[in-house]
Amino acid sequence: RAAADTLQGPMQAAYREAFQSVVLPAFEKSCQAMFQQINDSFRLGTQEYLQQLESHMKSRKAREQEAREPVLAQLRGLVSTLQSATEQMAATVASSVRAEVQHQLHVAEPHNSLGKAARRLSLMLHGLVTPSLP
Repeated sequence: RAAADTLQGPMQAAYREAFQSVVLPAFEKSCQAMFQQINDSFRLGTQEYLQQLESHMKSRKAREQEAREPVLAQLRGLVSTLQSATEQMAATVASSVRAEVQHQLHVAEPHNSLGKAARRLSLMLHGLVTPSLP
């Protein structure tokens, strides 16, 4: 027992020194290497993920563009049709107004002063209602 008590102090010191000089540095070096590998793997995985995401987004954008083109073409056609209908309606209204004014002029002929005013009105309306060409 006395020998064990005598050796206990130096043995603990030897174990402590071996642990501090050999085991701890080796463990620290292993941990650093492990964390470096984890970091490298994470960085590589993140880069691969971003590349896949970019590829997916480009593909999705192309599909959306393809789907949008027919709708845009249809809208352009509708705008053209609406413009033609508007021009035709303006011409019809102008013609109807002219015809009505002419009719009123013929009806108003017996009243000379009223006829002059109606002719002036007809000329003014003709200038206002005639559709302008684009």
